[in-house]
Amino acid sequence: MAKPKELVADGRRWEKVQGARVWRPLGQGETVIGEFLGRSLRTGTTGAYETFLIKTDEGTLSLSGTVLKNLFDDGAIQPGVQVRVVFLGLKQGTTNTYKDFDVYVQR
Repeated sequence: MAKPKELVADGRRWEKVQGARVWRPLGQGETVIGEFLGRSLRTGTTGAYETFLIKTDEGTLSLSGTVLKNLFDDGAIQPGVQVRVVFLGLKQGTTNTYKDFDVYVQR
């Protein structure tokens, strides 16, 4: 990934802030590895939802999904922890299709 743009003004060095890219896994087994930065509350067409920000070597990614929320909550994963998120594919629930994941923490 290209280095973020810098600006030197008023005798100070400034680095341009880059927004997180949305991770949209396409195939089973796709993986994100990085530092869990925290959560962010977003609003979409279906209402409010939580995203999980992961800092990777390629930049910060935004991940979302009910399964991820449950796993991060149940695992009590705190910011600063190294995580590995594996996309297991789309699964059929009782009323809709959902994204399934495994989440691992580095020990």
